[in-house]
Amino acid sequence: MNKIFRVMLLTLCAIITSQSQAGLIYGVQQNNPNLVLIDTMTGLISNVGLLPAGANVLDPVQGLTGMANGTLLYTDGNALPGVHMLNSSNAGLIMSYALPGVADRGGLSFDTPSNSLFSVNNGGPIAQQTGLGGAVNLGFIPVIGPNFPGGMGGDDFGRHFAQGRNTIVGGNFINEFNSVTGAVLNTLPLPNNVDISGMAYDGTFLYVSELSTNFLYTLDPNTGAVFNVVPYAGGPLTALAAVVPEPSSLALFCLVGLCLVSVRKKLKSVTENALFS
Repeated sequence: MNKIFRVMLLTLCAIITSQSQAGLIYGVQQNNPNLVLIDTMTGLISNVGLLPAGANVLDPVQGLTGMANGTLLYTDGNALPGVHMLNSSNAGLIMSYALPGVADRGGLSFDTPSNSLFSVNNGGPIAQQTGLGGAVNLGFIPVIGPNFPGGMGGDDFGRHFAQGRNTIVGGNFINEFNSVTGAVLNTLPLPNNVDISGMAYDGTFLYVSELSTNFLYTLDPNTGAVFNVVPYAGGPLTALAAVVPEPSSLALFCLVGLCLVSVRKKLKSVTENALFS
């Protein structure tokens, strides 16, 4: 009976934990005034809530990134200056921060360990901001050259990626860069040489979208290999972000239950050894 119970508990915990740890992929979609949630397996798009007043979703210059605390940072580099912290459950505005520098700013990625916000200038370098609303280094990585400033992902999971472009012979790729030094750590190929408009990283997979087609790509962040491609309805996704929810209370209950079962088993073994020794 105890063995059956342990097997059932292990199975339940595996299901619940895997579901609670799945990354939620959010996006900004052209012609849609809402923050959206994307099912990366089916391409189904659901509205979460209206983006901040003044956002111009017709403009491809958008930026979105997830933070470790579960919130989102959003920028519309042309129509809505600054960076805006959003509630990921309803897109409600929590706080707005200054993001000095040139217009056409998008493609956000936040890094808690270095307290840095990275952003892309359209066709220009990656900028680094100290904290939210702090000083900006506009030339943190001098040459990156994305066609659209949505081409950045990291989402506070410790790794950061941005689209690169060979301006001499052409061709697009993805660079992983060091969040402290800006050094390029790895270069990944892009499927079909796509021009990235949105990018997100959930700690396991890299997701990219492009402005000219309605396809979402799921990539290996280490090699660039394509795991999945799904079509989606509506306008192109001009920005992407990932948020991984905290484990649910039921998942934690399961883990505690497993620990108790293990402790009970050890105590029983110790008792039996004491009786027969």
